[in-house]
Parts: sequence; C-alpha cells; structure tokens
Amino acid sequence: MLRWRLIIVIALVSIGAALAAFVITSTIASSTPWRVIVESYTLTNIVIGLSCLVSGGLIGWFRPKNAVGWLFLASGLGHLVAAGLAMVLRFGVESGWPETTTRSLTTVFHLGWLIGLPGLFLLALLLFPTGRLPSRWWRAVAVAVIVQTGYNVVTAALSPESLLGSPATVSILSSGYVPATGLAAAVSIVGGALYALVAASLVTRYRNGDEQTKSQLLWLILAIVAAGVLNSQRWATGNGPILPLLGISLVPIAIAIAIVRYRLLDIRLVLSRTLVYTLAIATVIAVYATLVSATALLVPSDAERGLSIAAAILVAVAFTPVRLLFQRLINRAFYGSRGDLAGAAFRMSERMQRTDDDLVNLLERARLDLKLPYLSIRSTDDYQVATAGQLDADAPAASVPLSHRGEPLATLHVGLRRGERSIHPSDLRTLTMIATPLAVAHHAIELTDQVRAARATIVQAREWERQRLYRDLHDGLGPDLTSVAFRADAVSNLVRSDPDRALKLLGELRQQVRSSINDVRRVVYGLRPIELDKHGLEGALMRRVASANNDSDRRLVVTATMPAQMAGLSPATELATYRIVSEGLANALRHSGATSCTIDISMGASLRIVITDNGSRGQDWAPGVGVASMIDRAEELGGSASAGPTSSGWSVIADLPLSV
Repeated sequence: MLRWRLIIVIALVSIGAALAAFVITSTIASSTPWRVIVESYTLTNIVIGLSCLVSGGLIGWFRPKNAVGWLFLASGLGHLVAAGLAMVLRFGVESGWPETTTRSLTTVFHLGWLIGLPGLFLLALLLFPTGRLPSRWWRAVAVAVIVQTGYNVVTAALSPESLLGSPATVSILSSGYVPATGLAAAVSIVGGALYALVAASLVTRYRNGDEQTKSQLLWLILAIVAAGVLNSQRWATGNGPILPLLGISLVPIAIAIAIVRYRLLDIRLVLSRTLVYTLAIATVIAVYATLVSATALLVPSDAERGLSIAAAILVAVAFTPVRLLFQRLINRAFYGSRGDLAGAAFRMSERMQRTDDDLVNLLERARLDLKLPYLSIRSTDDYQVATAGQLDADAPAASVPLSHRGEPLATLHVGLRRGERSIHPSDLRTLTMIATPLAVAHHAIELTDQVRAARATIVQAREWERQRLYRDLHDGLGPDLTSVAFRADAVSNLVRSDPDRALKLLGELRQQVRSSINDVRRVVYGLRPIELDKHGLEGALMRRVASANNDSDRRLVVTATMPAQMAGLSPATELATYRIVSEGLANALRHSGATSCTIDISMGASLRIVITDNGSRGQDWAPGVGVASMIDRAEELGGSASAGPTSSGWSVIADLPLSV
C-alpha cells in the first residue's frame, strides 16, 4: 500500500511539473507581456501551485499517511491547471477558437483555482499538523468548508463575468446569475467565520499540544505573518496589488517543513524577531503618518516640509525604544522571563517562602516561568531528586551545577526548546541566578531528610538500648539478685542452728554480690566509660596510653599529643573521641604488628584526631567491624572519619564537631 502511495505522489508531482513547464514555455514563446501575466493571475497560480505541489509531494513522500500532503497535491494541481488554462484561453481567443471550447475551458479554470485555494487549502489548515481533525466536533466546520467551496464554484460557473474581457471567456454554464446583495454579504460573513474557526482550531491545537505540535504551529504562524504583512492592503481595503499574493506560497512551504523537519531552525527565535520588527515598523509607520496628517491639518502649507522633517526625526528617535518594547513583550511570550533576571530570582525566593511549595513545585513553576519543556535535579550520585515536565529521548539538554557554600550538591538538567541545539546565554544567566535558591532549597530538604532519618535512628537505637538493658537486667542481674535474696534467707535460717553452714553460704553470697556488682559496672560502662567521669577526657586517654605502653607482650611505644585543656566538648563528642582513640590503639596492638604509634589531637573549628603507626596490613586487607564503628561514631555526630593503610604504616583520621 505504501509503495502505491509513493507511486501516486510521483505521478501527481510529474503531472504538475509538466503543467508548470507548459505554462512557462508558452509564456516565453508567446512573448506575453509581463502585465498580462500578472493581471491574469498566471504568475500567482504558477507560484502558489508549485509551492503546494512541492510541499504536498514532500509530505506525501515522507509522511504518506498525513492527509495534508494529499490536499496540497490536489490544490497545487488545481492552481497549475488554472495557470495552464489561462495561457490556453488567451491563445484560443486570439486564434479564434470556437466559443464552446473557450467557454468550457473557462469553466474548468474556475473549478481549478476555486477548489485549490479557498477549499482544499482551508481543509489542509484544519487538518494541520496531524492530518486529522482536532476532534469529532470539528467535522461540521470541515463540511461547511466543503459546502462553501461548492457554492463558490457554482456561483463562478453561473456568473456572466468574463475571464479575459471577452465573451468567449464566459463560463459555458453561465446563466447570468448574480447573487443578491444580502446573500453575497451572508456568504462573505460565513466565509470569514470559517476562516476564524480554522484559526480557532489552530489555537486549540497549540494550547493543548505538546512541544512538537507547538513548534510545528509556529512555522505556520511565521508564514501567515509574512503573507499577512505582504498583503496588508488587500486585507484592509478588500483590494490591492496582485504580486504580494505570492506570499501565500510561503504557507504550504512552512507547513511542509513543520511536518517533515520542524527542527530545521529555532523557529521561536525566528518568529519572535519577525514579530518584533513587523510590529515596530508598523507602529513607526502609523505614528509617522499620524504626525504628518496632523501637521497638514494644523499648520500652513508652507511649513509642512519642516514639520514633516521634524516628525521623521521624532519617529527615527522613537524607533529603538518601540522595537525594544515589542521585543520584550514577544520574548516573554516565547521564552518567559529569561530576560528578567531580578524578577526570576524574586519570584523564586517568594515561592520558597510558601510552606506548600516543595522542590517539585519549585521546579515546575520555574519551568513554566521560563517556558522550558523539562527541568530536573540530579544528585552527585545521579539520583533524580525532583523533575518537572517531560524530555524526549532524542531531545537536547544542558546542565547547570547546583552548589551550596562552594560544595557541589547536585546538577540542574535543562531540556532545550524545540529547534535549540544549545542553551541560550539568556537562559543560562537566568538559570544560574535561580540555581542558588534552588541549591538552598535542595540543601534544606536534604537536611530535613537527614534530621528525620537521624530521629528515626535515635528512636530505634533507644529501643535497642532498652531491649539490651532489659535483657542484661532481666537475664543477668535479676536472677543474681533473686539468688542473693534466697541465700540471705538461708543464712538467716542457719545462723543459729548451723553456724558453719551459714558462714559458707555467706562466702558464696559475697562472691555472688561481687559478680552482680561487676555486671552492673559492665552495663554502666557500656553506656559511658567510668574513666571519663572519674578522670575526664584527658585523664582517661592518658590512662589508655599508659596501659598500652605497659603491655610488655606487645612492646608498642605510644606517644600522645593533645591540648592541655579540652573543656567545652559535649558529652557525645567526648565519648566518640574516647571510643575512636581506644579502637585505634586496639587496632595497633592487635593487628598491625607496629612498634610505634602516635596520637595527635588538636582543636580548631572541629576536634581532629590523627592516629598513625608503623605497622603493616596484608594485601587482602578489608575494613572490619572496628573501622566501621569508628566511621559510624563520627558520622552520627555530623563529623567524618577514615582509616586505612598508608605507605608508612596505618592511619586513622577523624574530624568531630566540638558540640552536638
């Protein structure tokens, strides 16, 4: 089926090309005056017909299922048939052909161009860009277009008007019918309404369409603006020069580009610049004409020249501000607030103050503000934190780094608009401006999540500690104390009847009480080492160092350097410092085979612990429970820790906050 469609496309384009070649050759051969070529609409029919034919051929070849291409092929053939018949009729009238022949050809002429431009052309606009109606409710509009086209064809066929000013070029079906004034006005109103409805269908498609549909429609808008400007006099007065009608040929060309290759150019930039200069020039002309007309009415004729020159100077001076004003308005319509750095930053900060705006809502509002198809934030580990909009798989994108206090937090990924190959400098400046509040918002959300996770961890750890204490007290200390009570009762019963047995039980009772005391100490030490409360952090650490130096089996020499006073540390920091130093010493004693170990503790913005030894680890070394414990203790307080082999031995480095 597809193959036959392509064959039909080739055949129709070939027929149209042959008709165009015939018209051009006939025009040159007959030495037809240029005025006649223009006034007979031969030139406009050829150009518009070829543009429709080529556009329809491109669409039919690359998008054979799109009905717009077939409508343009038929419309182009209609115009080229009309152009060919215009030349044939001129030759026939001059050669004295029978009126039956020339009048029949005149009827076909009317049929060709009336069906081509007002009829099929309007239907193509109604079906653009998908080749289907926007919805089933638009079928009535399509039927109305077909009915009006039929009425126009019938009216032209029955009209008594002559095509070339000769009775031989009156339609053979002419009955002298001339529509009544009221009917003609009604038909004109209906025609205008149909054009308005077709325009409304395009507006509906633009508002409800995706980025691709909007870009395709912008191509059509650009062509319509160009054709409208060229034929502004005809639209305003109902009559005008014929040559500007050639601008209509831009519409099918733009439609073909929109359907086949809509990313050919940055259509938003092209259209915005076109609108800016069109509106600016139109405004300047209107202002100049108004000033000159006013001076002609208010001042004597001998002063008109000077005032006209003054008006021209005034208009020239005002041109740049007017152009800049229109450029700002149109840029905002196409690109949002990318040219308003302060406004974009102010709106972002204002939204951040609202409690109902999370990061996703902030991104979505920023995306709509800048009229971008896609924005997303990805963390440094490529986790997608938040996203707004959609990005096609093959669509280009750019990225803007998000950092907080000089530290990279994430990356803002930006989907580019259709037709853009790289991010525009204005977009980049605006995104860089709002990147700071976005980074702050992202950092605040991260901190909130961390606080929630820490709270959950604390609650869970508290429950674990409660369970551990419960087990230690219930399974260990509880039975021991119960046994002590029973033994005390037994001693009380035997103290008179069997003193020796009572003394023996007292000895066992003493041992059991001491064991219970040790169990209590073990539980308490697990919560917080007794040395910290008894000797302070400095004293507890020095006792650990002295204990390591007194271990004759290991022969490890430990030197420690620390501030004379370490007051002001929170209990949590003291405990973490003691545990990390103890674990570092234990690693040096048990695993490394070191002969010397150095502990350096310093205080600045944070408390820094550096433990080094000259021991060695095997090639298959892997971090164990002790290393993981040190890192966890530091990170629980918001600090950091690392441990591992170095070129000279082993090192542990930890940074802890002074207070928590």
